[in-house]
Amino acid sequence: MVIPTLHPIYAVASIGLLSVIADLLRRVVPFYRRELQVEAATRLTPLDGLRGLLCFGVMYHHAAITHAFLLTGRWEETPSNFYELLGQTSVALFFCITGFLFWGRALSRQGE
Repeated sequence: MVIPTLHPIYAVASIGLLSVIADLLRRVVPFYRRELQVEAATRLTPLDGLRGLLCFGVMYHHAAITHAFLLTGRWEETPSNFYELLGQTSVALFFCITGFLFWGRALSRQGE
């Protein structure tokens, strides 16, 4: 049985749309504006944002696997190379960035 795969444009377009919505919320809602100003002084906000985008990549990878499972009844890798690469790359980069952020925090506390 040939499994119809999800077109990559779905993931790319929805991640873009979610990014635009998040940016609008950041600009319009006073709570988010205030929290992001406080956070900017203590965190590397662009890296945190990238981690959020990578989480979406993992979510879409899992969605593609679930889509294939619902069609075939078999839980296995997605037939789409795009979604397979999206998941694996997102996980690897997410853990690299997280390690960098935690290591920087550990160094700044000087063993405390």
